[in-house]
This record gives sequence, C-alpha cells and structure tokens, in this order.
Amino acid sequence: MSVSRNSAGALILAAALLAGHSGAQDGGVFSRDPAAAPLPPPDAGPQDPAPGGVEVRPLDATDPSQTGTLSEADGGLGGALWAGSDYATVAELMSELPVATSSPAMNDLARRLLLTGAKPDDAGGQGDTLFVIRTRKLDEAGLTRDLAGLLAAGGAKSGDPTARVDALLLEGQTAEACAVDLGDGGLMLQLRALCQIADGDAPAAAMSADLARVKGVDDPAFFALVAHLADGAPLDGAALKNLTPITYALAEAAAAKLGPAALENADPGIVAALASDDAQSAELRATAAERAGQVGALPAGAVIDILRALKTGKAESDALAGAERLQKAIATEGLEPRAQAIVAALDQAAKRNLTTLYAQLLARAAWEMPPSATLAPYADAITRILLLSGRGDRIADWLNVAETLSARVRDELAVRLAIAAPTRDRAVVALSALVRLVQESEHDEALSARVLIYAGALDALGYAIPSSAQSLLQSSPLLAGSSAGQVETADLAAAARDKRTGETLLRALILLGRGGPAQAHPATVNDVVAALATAGFQREASAVALEAALARATPGEGG
Repeated sequence: MSVSRNSAGALILAAALLAGHSGAQDGGVFSRDPAAAPLPPPDAGPQDPAPGGVEVRPLDATDPSQTGTLSEADGGLGGALWAGSDYATVAELMSELPVATSSPAMNDLARRLLLTGAKPDDAGGQGDTLFVIRTRKLDEAGLTRDLAGLLAAGGAKSGDPTARVDALLLEGQTAEACAVDLGDGGLMLQLRALCQIADGDAPAAAMSADLARVKGVDDPAFFALVAHLADGAPLDGAALKNLTPITYALAEAAAAKLGPAALENADPGIVAALASDDAQSAELRATAAERAGQVGALPAGAVIDILRALKTGKAESDALAGAERLQKAIATEGLEPRAQAIVAALDQAAKRNLTTLYAQLLARAAWEMPPSATLAPYADAITRILLLSGRGDRIADWLNVAETLSARVRDELAVRLAIAAPTRDRAVVALSALVRLVQESEHDEALSARVLIYAGALDALGYAIPSSAQSLLQSSPLLAGSSAGQVETADLAAAARDKRTGETLLRALILLGRGGPAQAHPATVNDVVAALATAGFQREASAVALEAALARATPGEGG
C-alpha cells in the first residue's frame, strides 16, 4: 500500500498509530538465534548468572556497576579494580577507552576491564554509572555476546538503552528490542518502523518513516528499506551502506543481497554479523571476517571457520586471496611446503597491515612445525606467529636448533623468549644477545626500533640491561618526538606506582591509541610497558612489547 510522503494527515495518523503500538511479535525473518542467550524482558527482575564462570556481585539499589561477567579465574580484574581512583576520573577515562583496535593485547585488556564488576568508593553521584558506560563501550567494540551477557546479569532496564537494542537486534531478539524505550527521538521512530514491519503493519511503518524524516533522520538505507518493505518500492543496493543494527535487521527482512558498500562505516558488531551471514557473498563475508577479526569483534576461531568454508574461486579480492592462502597454509602436505605456505600467508598479511590477525589464524599451523635444521630458514616468521599468538613457550624448542639459525635470528629469539617467558637463565643469554643486537642496529633502522623496544621491555621487567642498551634508551633519535604528553605519561606512571590498577590500564590503553603498539611511538610503548610491569601486569606488558616489536616489521629471516 502506498502512503503519501507529504500528507499532514498521514503524519497525524502515524503519531496515533505509534502511540498505540505495543511491540512486535517475533517470527519469520526476525526469529532469533535459538543458541543466543536471551536478555530479560523489561519487567523482569535480576537474572541468574549465565553458565561458564560468570560472577555476579550483589546489585546496588541504583547502580549495578559491581555486576560483572568475568570472575578473576576467567580473567576478571577483581572488585578492587578502582581502589584509589575517584569516579569522575574513571568515568572520563573509560569514555575515552579505545576499543576495537588492531591490537589483540589491547582488545583483551579492554574486554576484561569492561566485563569486570567494580566501582569507585565515591560512585553514585551525578553522571552515568560505570555500568552504563561499560555497556556503551561493549556495543562500540562489537562484542555483542559479551554485551548481552552483561545486560542479562544487570537485570531489566540496566545499561545504555541503545546498546541494549543493538544487542537484542544483533542477537535476533527483535520482539524484545521493540519493548525498549529509546525516548521520543528519531532513533525510536526507526525502531518503531522495524517493529511495525515485523508486525506486518506496513502502513504504520511507512508513517513512522515519514515522522523520522521530519525529525531530521538522515539514513538513506533506512528509508530505502522501509519503502521497499512497506510500499514495494524497488530496492537500490547502492543505498545499503552505513548500516546500523536497525537497518541490518530490515535488510534481513528484505532478504537483501548486500555488496561491499554495506561495510562502509559499519560498526564492528554489524561487520561481525555480516561475516557470519551465509546468505551473503563469499567476497563480502571474507572481507567482513578479516575486519571483524582484526578488531576483536570475532574470535580467531570463528574467523578461521568462516574463511576455511569459503569457496575462493579466482580470489579476485584481497580478502578472498587471504582466505585462499590461509586454506593452503593449513592443508598443504609436507613440512617444508607447509612452512613456505605459512610464510607466504604472513607476508601477504603484513603488506595489508594484518600481521597480528593472521598470526592468530596461523597459530596452530605454526605450532605444528617441528623445529629443525630443514625449517631454519622459516624460523623467524614461524616464531613471530607463535609469539604474537601467545605461544611463546614454543620458542625454547627453536633455540635448541640455534646452530642452524642465522646469528640475528638466534639473538632476537633469545631476547624475545626472555620477554615472553622470563627466567634467570634466559636473562643471561638475552642480555648477551642484546649487546650484539645494539651493535648491529647502528646501520639498520628497522632493527634499531625493535631493539629499543626489546631494551625497554627487559628494563621494565627488571633485567639489569647492559650499558650500551641503557645508552641507546637515553640517546636514540627514534625516541624523540613522542606524541604522548608529559602530563599523560606522568599520570600513567603515578597510577602504576600507586597500584591504582584499573586507572593504570585505562591510561595505558589510551596512550597506545587505536593503532595499537605496532603503530605507537617507541617511547610511548616503553612507558606503557614499564607502567604495566610496575602495576603487576608482567604478562600483559610482555604482550604489548612483543606486538610493538614484531607487528611493525616485515616478516622474513631476521625481521
């Protein structure tokens, strides 16, 4: 049924229909994923914790910020996370927290911060609760399942309403999303139109779209989809970009075949949903899977499953070519041919700034490469993958065949192992290797940048580094010109020294920025590594240092 776009009477009728709308019923294309954990209905009380190590602390009457879904055994940071920090500082820093970065180490720390239940002693004044800010940040990060779990633990109406709607829609719970109150702005009208489509009430949906336009909503994808679903207008695929959870749900209702434009300015949660949507093209899914994996919106295992299942054909896109190389690295028979395929996949990923992602995807294949003289030419790339994927304990096996490795690879491996898994014996070997690397780095700027980070990390971890490395840390021109301000660096060091745990982590992540350790200034990396180590986060300090050293260099023998 067509509805006039300029009729004042239609707008009045639309308002009446909106006032009487009570929420859509789930069904058809809007039916939810049966495996998804449901969020509580708006009138429900606090929910029982979800299985799998979830820890839910007692709720304050007005502030559920002590609610979390990670126990300390599962990586949570404990109820004393904000001890020594005031609410205003924590709220400001958490709002600035970079999420969906290109760094697995940073994304892991951010996720743990956001899923840990805790609040400062002075919380409860003006401003959003930390729980609300946390839900917004989880939504921004595209961590839909984690967001859904936290909202379920927080109970009815907890968290940011928009984040709740996003989680519900991306989890397939359209009827529940329709019961959330988003106020009286344009976003609520867009949600109402979706709900009315789900109810089969096309005229009301078209009128809601009219009102949204009057409210100033500028969303071509929304208007195109509603016109198609409500009025039968032709659907222009080129308009389907800048998708939101609402327009993605409408696109699913329209069974729309989406093109590359769908990924333009798409939030990580949408990108992850597109990667998992088997109704979309292989090219779109491959690109989305890489992008979602790179920013942590999809775990590495899910990305591997998606890329391995795709038919690459001629692999005309970079992402499909990446999927093809991954498939080859996993399936190739013979140790040396497989090692060659692994190195080729990592080299191509590095050219596209996807080193850390493909290190996660190739981790098992690299682990299965037994150290030997035959595979020595591939040692640097294979061990780079192992270190970037958190499997540094395997490096000791490669050092057992050290006589077959080049001198630089051997020395860098010794230093990297001491950073990844420090022991007294490894420190002795690493410090001797560091002296040689300092000398060699005088005429190799790429090596010099890595050596600066090695020296800074070893110093932060408590090693008595040699005088040549100390001199390098004090005088290298590569350490000049850091964008980090003296005040920010001093605040980070003070928070670490005073054991203000959560504040240290927030300040460290903010200083590193969205580009992560691989793109951060070496001086900033060293400051962050030192602060993390001082605050008791040695493992995380090592991970940041290794990312900074290894992801910025081109794979190959000796880096």
